Amino acid sequence: MPFGKTKTKHAKLFVIALLFGMVLLPSESYATTEIDSFAELETCVTDSTQTECVLSGDFEFSNSLTISRNLTISGNATLSRAASYDGGLFSIAAGANVTLQGITVDGGAPGWEKDLDPEQDDDYRRITQDGRVCNTIFSLNQDSYEMRDGFVVPSLHAKMRIEIINDKPHFIVMADSVIFPYREVDKKPTTQEAAIRKSGWHDEMTLEEDIDVFTSPSGASNFVLGGASNGWAVWKTEDGETLDEVVASDAENSVSQGAANE
Repeated sequence: MPFGKTKTKHAKLFVIALLFGMVLLPSESYATTEIDSFAELETCVTDSTQTECVLSGDFEFSNSLTISRNLTISGNATLSRAASYDGGLFSIAAGANVTLQGITVDGGAPGWEKDLDPEQDDDYRRITQDGRVCNTIFSLNQDSYEMRDGFVVPSLHAKMRIEIINDKPHFIVMADSVIFPYREVDKKPTTQEAAIRKSGWHDEMTLEEDIDVFTSPSGASNFVLGGASNGWAVWKTEDGETLDEVVASDAENSVSQGAANE
């Protein structure tokens, strides 16, 4: 339910209620109108009944807003930091996921690590060559949706595997994945565009080669989705386990095996 600020006409609702023998008290409800002030954005973010905040205009942040549920923030809007503030724009509770569609941050594409601060500990050291995580293919699926300008983004389907390269995990988006249509909407993928192109990408939606430049799961999922996302939550196994859950399971097994060997 997108958040807006246009109230319904209570008189019509009252008449309808009378026809059904009910007494209807006036209540606040919202239509699909755009949010154009920081105060309204803060209200939408904290309103647990809202699943989408549709923005328009410029928004300056001097503090972080906390999000504790799945939420889409969309629209033709620019988010920026006040001169005295350099923190994250949103603080994301563990288990929650935020998707940004059509949003510009500080003049460029939003990035999960910079603009959205997960409250969970993204400990890359938990990822080891011997763990299940490096022997698992993860998937990301996004249903088709319509952008604010009317362009319909088709369904996106991607696969990702993890390899340890020079002692660091790399999150590889695999060939044949179907990603966001950057060329069709005249949009650049991320600040890693040059490296992505060098890896073999040429604006195609269906990848012809593996893209191996990502050193975070969110970097890989942002590329697939065309916007900010929490890669620890959106990459999943065929059984529905998130990447974070698989890595946590590997860590627990490693501790158990270590105790058994003592």
